[in-house]
Amino acid sequence: MRWVRSLLRDNSRMTPATVRMLTPRRLLMASVVVAAVTITLKTLAWYVTGSVGLLSDAMESFVNLASALFAVLMVTIAERPADDDHPFGHTKAEYFSSGVEGTLILVAIAASTLLWALSQIETLERPDKFSRVEPLYRLLEMPSKQTWLESVHLRPASEILDALDLHYRYHWAVVDARLQLHLPPAGLNPDVVQQRHYALNWLTGYMDQPWDAVTTDT
Repeated sequence: MRWVRSLLRDNSRMTPATVRMLTPRRLLMASVVVAAVTITLKTLAWYVTGSVGLLSDAMESFVNLASALFAVLMVTIAERPADDDHPFGHTKAEYFSSGVEGTLILVAIAASTLLWALSQIETLERPDKFSRVEPLYRLLEMPSKQTWLESVHLRPASEILDALDLHYRYHWAVVDARLQLHLPPAGLNPDVVQQRHYALNWLTGYMDQPWDAVTTDT
């Protein structure tokens, strides 16, 4: 696939007709089709084999399909010409697509932190990259809600408080670096750190704040 990436970077090798054909909207529509086909094949494989793992993979593909459909919608709006309400056009609509997908990722980070506290995830990975979302889909492998509830065990308070203390220090270091106009230290990802801090503050009842109003003071 290296030649494909090279071709897309340097479109001088493509004919004008090909360049006109490879519009963002058409490429996104292709990704929608691929996601739909993937869901169909994985669902069929689950039906034939009975593997819940394949079903969870199929459900994960719905996230990709939803992201692609939303991106198509935003690109379609962005292509609209300027009007009285939008004299400079609608091109900024494209930013909503990345914003929605980014929000979903951040929600997954907070959810993964809570699942760790419930012993559904073995360890919290170092917050230098976005967490894998696979653990969230493992919930689908549970045959029933009761089975999942029976598998839940809240970690000791000392362990949760240690994690909170660590991520508080991470967050302080990230904020201090930003104020000093430096890069985050040790490759820490500021978004992951903040979402972990958010979830742990809520879990420990920081200032009795509700989920929608949790602060992450440093």
